[in-house]
Amino acid sequence: MKTKFYFLGILLIIVNQQVFSQWKYNNPYPSSEYILCIDFANSDLGIAIGNYTPIRTENGGDSWKEISLGDEFYSQPRYFLSVFFADEQNAWIVGDSGLIIHSSNGGLDWEIQNSNTNKTLFSVFFIDEMTGWAVGGDKTIINTTDGGNTWTTQSSGNDGYFKDICFADANNGWCCGTDGIIYATTNGGELWTPQQSGLTSTITNINFVDENTGWALDITDGNSNLIKTENGGNSWTQIYSFNSTLILDTYFINENEGYVTGIGSTFKTTDGGQSWVVVNENENTSLYSITGIDNTVWIGGIIGYGSSNNIGSYISRSTDNGVSWEDLSFSRLNPYTTGYNIFSADFIDDNTGWIFAIESETFNLAVFQTTDKGEHWELKTSDNSLYYFSDNDFVNSTDGWGCNGWIYHTDDAGKTWSIQYQPSPYPPELLAIDMIDNMTGWCVGENGIILKTVDGQTWNPIFGITSNDIYDISFISSDIGWITGENGMILKTVDGGEIWSQQVSNTSLKLKCITFYDEENGWITGDNKTVLHTTDGGQTWVQQEGDFNGEIEKIVSIDEERAWILTFSQNDLFSTLDGGNTWQKYYKTFGQMKDITFTSIENGWIVGTDGLILHTENCGGLVSVNNFNLNKSNRTFSNFPNPFKANTTILYSTTVPAIVNVTVYNSLGEKITTLLNEFQMPGNYSVEWDGTGLPAGTYYCIIENEINTSVVKMLLVE
Repeated sequence: MKTKFYFLGILLIIVNQQVFSQWKYNNPYPSSEYILCIDFANSDLGIAIGNYTPIRTENGGDSWKEISLGDEFYSQPRYFLSVFFADEQNAWIVGDSGLIIHSSNGGLDWEIQNSNTNKTLFSVFFIDEMTGWAVGGDKTIINTTDGGNTWTTQSSGNDGYFKDICFADANNGWCCGTDGIIYATTNGGELWTPQQSGLTSTITNINFVDENTGWALDITDGNSNLIKTENGGNSWTQIYSFNSTLILDTYFINENEGYVTGIGSTFKTTDGGQSWVVVNENENTSLYSITGIDNTVWIGGIIGYGSSNNIGSYISRSTDNGVSWEDLSFSRLNPYTTGYNIFSADFIDDNTGWIFAIESETFNLAVFQTTDKGEHWELKTSDNSLYYFSDNDFVNSTDGWGCNGWIYHTDDAGKTWSIQYQPSPYPPELLAIDMIDNMTGWCVGENGIILKTVDGQTWNPIFGITSNDIYDISFISSDIGWITGENGMILKTVDGGEIWSQQVSNTSLKLKCITFYDEENGWITGDNKTVLHTTDGGQTWVQQEGDFNGEIEKIVSIDEERAWILTFSQNDLFSTLDGGNTWQKYYKTFGQMKDITFTSIENGWIVGTDGLILHTENCGGLVSVNNFNLNKSNRTFSNFPNPFKANTTILYSTTVPAIVNVTVYNSLGEKITTLLNEFQMPGNYSVEWDGTGLPAGTYYCIIENEINTSVVKMLLVE
């Protein structure tokens, strides 16, 4: 499980703050989030939204791509609750805290609109690209007539909330919500008047096909009741009750034909809702949204009903009016009806790796392997005789090890496992294993146990080192390594583990995870959100601070300045760009993140419960100068003095005529100032930057033109 790659002399830059947008779902596909709402502009173009991440298709749902929304969303994500296409270009998404975002190019790019409310917005509806409404908390109704450039309040300030809204034309509209309320307007929302629904529970959906004919749905004691009007809502009549079935969304095509969908089933009517037949049934699904274009219908939700076995997003499509259905979502960890709680990942290169999981139903240990960068995962073993591995480590395409109370070895890529070390009768728990190659490795655990192998087969104890529990181990060569444990213990060896020397941690807390990038730079994490950092091989360890609102699960270092942290209880992801001086929180996912690993400076993986697998091919968005060609245009780049207290001069040159942009960013990727943006002929240039008033720390000057990008790393001191 330990990452063995060492990169020297890499210069860091920050391009933007869209870090988590660079982590892509590998499994489940297309997302691990609930599909709360789905809408299509035509038979090809559609958007589905989960709690945090919208996905987009251009082929009717055959394939999906995540939508990158920009800095505002990934630094402080918010919930998305409803999406609506007004036409093939204009789409809106609404969510909590008054969130409204708009796309004018079919969902490719998005911008925030000012809703003038902080209420949660549950539903949005547009009749054209200019005129639309959104509804939400405190019975809020807001309206725009200029495509969302301005939103004005039509109703607000009452107890309860509006859950859904729809319009038949520019004048006639309806919204529904708590306490069986339905409000209607005949003048585009200038005046909203209540209608008598005959219901007392929350009405969750309302759907009209013209100014007279509509349906509404409530939920009462686990049952769903459908009411209908044929006179614009002047009177409503209950026409059907879905006993013991929770219906979550409705979609009507015309006055006769319609669909409802909910927990485990999708129903269809051809007589205006008087009778219903099941057209899609999967008891393992919760279906939150349904929509359609012509003869094609899509439903979205989650597969795995109940928090103990949620597996991933669920999207299904019918192209023949509901006669047959095709699943558009899947798990690469088959079968899809079985949940896998992944606790560890281990890769030997960018393409080949393994994940270790516990099956949700059988509790078997499952081992999957990929040889094509996660495109396919092959189940190598599912064995109830293998206990949960505390740690695991592969060294090549066939040889791997795992440990718990015993040590196991595979020589066939994880298909079969043999026991190499089996103490009796009550072995101490072995907590971490680290193999340098297929011959040399160490395993550590409770009561100070340290085991070493030099032939990849037999394990010999090293006695008398410590009686403390040892939680983790990290070797960067066959000689140099560290172990961490309880009572703030840090030990280092430079002779392959024969002699261990104590290092000073200045804490008595349990130190549980250790990662080293090279002989000098490493991190340790432990209880009470402890983060320690060294830049001198552990001679000194410095406590680092961060807004970690949960116990730290894992830490992995990418180079001497970049690292990632997973927290356990709050399921948060943090990264640092400046050696841990500052830590930036980025995102939450649906599954509980359990492990993070990198195979190179760009390629990394995160795994977790509910089959969660995330993959990045650009260091999660923490871009290095290694990604740019620095040798064609801007030949020299530096600043003088460096470090500096207030002012510094940035020196650069260009060999081609071009528009040159010089911009300064802080260590979080936030833009500080643009110093230059003008056309320049080939030559040597300089530009002054005054950092007065800014906090001390690392800053980055990005010098770019149409051809290349260069970077100057600058240190502002007090």
